[in-house]
Amino acid sequence: MRRVACVTGAATGAGAALAAVLAREGWALALLDARQAPVPAGAEVVALAVDLCAPGAVAAAFARVADRFGRLDALALMAGPGGEDGGAPLAALPVAAFSRALDASVGHMALCAGAAMPLLARGEAPALLYLAPGPGPGVAWAAARGAVTSFAAALSGEAAVRGVRVNALTGAPDRPPSFGAAPAEGLAEAARWLLGPAASFVTGAVLDVAGAAAAPPPPGTVVVAGGAGDMGSATIRAARGRGLPTASLDICENADADLSFALDLRDEDAVALAFAAIGPVAGLACVAGTNARGRLGALPWEAWRRVMDVNVAGTLLCLKHAVPRMAPSGAAVLMASVSAHVATDGYVAYHASKGAVLGLMRAAAAELAEIGLRVNAVSPGWVDTGFTDRALAELPDGGAAARAWAGDLHLLGRMAQPEEVAEAILFLLSDAAAHVTGAEFLVDGGFMRKA
Repeated sequence: MRRVACVTGAATGAGAALAAVLAREGWALALLDARQAPVPAGAEVVALAVDLCAPGAVAAAFARVADRFGRLDALALMAGPGGEDGGAPLAALPVAAFSRALDASVGHMALCAGAAMPLLARGEAPALLYLAPGPGPGVAWAAARGAVTSFAAALSGEAAVRGVRVNALTGAPDRPPSFGAAPAEGLAEAARWLLGPAASFVTGAVLDVAGAAAAPPPPGTVVVAGGAGDMGSATIRAARGRGLPTASLDICENADADLSFALDLRDEDAVALAFAAIGPVAGLACVAGTNARGRLGALPWEAWRRVMDVNVAGTLLCLKHAVPRMAPSGAAVLMASVSAHVATDGYVAYHASKGAVLGLMRAAAAELAEIGLRVNAVSPGWVDTGFTDRALAELPDGGAAARAWAGDLHLLGRMAQPEEVAEAILFLLSDAAAHVTGAEFLVDGGFMRKA
């Protein structure tokens, strides 16, 4: 059955680019904009000129969409604030212009989301996506950005009960280049991924598509540090499924990888020798991790050091020795966690290590952008892996109670499967994310929006 998407702001910029991408993939489209949107060749399309800030016009437009298609599988709200005065500084900004910017961003999104939600509830794996303005030149842009991201976060909880995922992109493709605008095509590729089934455990997330310039994917091997665990194995399978050569670095070998090195990631000499043997590196996924249960006053120093050495120093060593073997447009993805943001009694070392990984990611992204390399992080919620099983087994009841209510911690009502996190890692390594760097990508099923 052909999937159906509605795209607002479809006449220009990222909206038009997304419509073209979805049309090539065979989607049926409803295209809404203040002026008639171009119709992609060969697509089944309803294109309507609509005042997206007029409640009656929006309701009538979605009634026509319902009559034509009967449902929506995706809604991409790509229209945003425009007008030259929208970027004026505070002292020179007319109140009317400020209001127009908010209406054109979060106002139109509220109207469209409300009208579309019954259609999305009938869709197959439905997803709703917001395009928030990037950091702009004036207070109207900043207010619109904050309003859109907060609205998307709030709506993700309400929509989850209907089975609808809600996420946001930032990047602002139509701003002047001096403000670091993301290319419309880059936003469209990121939007396509977030609307698709590979992002099935992503909701309540904000992905910033504004970073390194796009470039062709580099040659070389995808290296997975921690490749023998459940998460690493899923990442290797996902890479091989795309025809990419893979290498595993872990304490144990992984027979699924093209190359496998049994080593201690804390041993710099061993890590250096492995990367020398691998040769050119197309992408690096650092997913190795360990844990230690113990409150601050009782945690042995050796346990603290082991967690920090594996989770942080091991990640640093892999980055250090991968970078000289990466061509411009190469990428690295580090494994952070929602544990960098929330506290769990008795896991002080693990929480600290994941905060350190985020700091390392941001610093590395800033340093390596000048040579064309991207660095990002994924932050999962609870993932159904052996790592989680071992952590739960340390609890007094063997983790039975925690496992019973773990799903309720997430808006989507369940833990993630490692394959769902691996899909996000492969997206961030791919050229579809060529303009994403320095970003933390929540792959948490809405954990942080419910916490």
